[in-house]
Order: sequence, then C-alpha cells, then structure tokens
Amino acid sequence: KLANIGEYEMLVYLHYDESSGDYPDCNLENDTLHLTIINAGLPEVDLGPDMESGSPDTIIIDAGGFETYTWNTGATTSAITGMDSTFTYVVTVTDIYSCIAEDEITITLVSIEELAASYESINVYPNPNNGEFTLHVENKTFADISYELVDMNGRVISSKQSKATHELHENISMTKRAKGVYFLKVFNGKDYAVQKIIVQ
Repeated sequence: KLANIGEYEMLVYLHYDESSGDYPDCNLENDTLHLTIINAGLPEVDLGPDMESGSPDTIIIDAGGFETYTWNTGATTSAITGMDSTFTYVVTVTDIYSCIAEDEITITLVSIEELAASYESINVYPNPNNGEFTLHVENKTFADISYELVDMNGRVISSKQSKATHELHENISMTKRAKGVYFLKVFNGKDYAVQKIIVQ
C-alpha cells in the first residue's frame, strides 16, 4: 500500500531456477525490471457551496478539469448551466487513472424580493452594451462584495472583491472580448445575484 502521494521506484528481480531442467538463463542482464509507480491520490471535485438565485438558469456549474463527467442531468461536459427551478446537481468525475470522485450542489430558486434581502440595489448599465458597462452594488450592511464575469463556457473573464463595504462601483471593459452573452455573478457573503450581460 502506497500511503503517500508521489513517485515510487520499484525493482523486480527475476530468478531463474536452472534445476527445472528447461532452458538455461542465457542473458543475465535482463533479469531486473525497473518500474516507476505514481500515486497521484484520489481526485477532488468541488462544485462550491449551495446557493440561492432568482435566475438559476444563468448560473454555470463547473466541475473543473478531469477525464470524464457524469451529471445527474444526463450531461457529460465539465460545465453545465442550471435549470430554472430548485435542483440538486450531482457530478461524478474520473481522472486519468480512472479514480472516481463525486460532489453535489443545490441551487434554490427564490423570488427577487427574497434574493434582494441583503442588497439595497444592484444595477448594471447599459445592458445590452458595446463592451463597456458599469456595475453598481449597494449593501444594506457592511459586507464583502465580489463579482465574477464569466463566458458561456464558465471561464472567468474578470473578477474583483471589495472588503467590508456598503457599495461597489466598477466600470468594466470587455472591448477586446467577442460579442455575445456573458454572466455577471455578484456575491456579498450571503446572497448571489446573477445578471445576463449582452455585448453587441
């Protein structure tokens, strides 16, 4: 049993019993087998904490980089988009050594009123836009505010976090990005808000 992660070198020595009366060992130089064994450890997949959203169908759930993916939705891709309802998503992944890991996340559909409980306001303008827009977030209390801007494949385009503040005002530029649909995810330590961004 290999308890620690890492590479192990193994030498296997072959001993030929000439008393068997079969063929003699004519080449003594090939009686040693050198093996390298890699213990990469078990894979770890993390879908993140459970969350609430007023529009879960805009949330991209990414399982990370593995060899295969099996979701309870029937998908087999690394990232999927949530459904417009409360649902628990379960993914089983395998790595290049065929080791298996599993994780789940529950996304709860809530009303806009429930979602906005800890926010004073969240505004994105203009939207649609030409790649230049402003995000303005106001909390009802002091709290960390962070955002991630992701594309349709779940890749993070930009992100920022502000510590213990009432307000976040950010001018965001995407003029070097392709036109299309993006998702802006805002989190204040309690509530998620997701806004679809259209760049024309």
